[in-house]
Amino acid sequence: MGEVMRIGIDVGGTFTDIVLIDDKGKRIH
Repeated sequence: MGEVMRIGIDVGGTFTDIVLIDDKGKRIH
């Protein structure tokens, strides 16, 4: 659990933030 499977792009506010998504699809950043 908590293994990083892919990188997700989270767009919030006025900038794009790169976040880590685990195997469950949750943000761990």
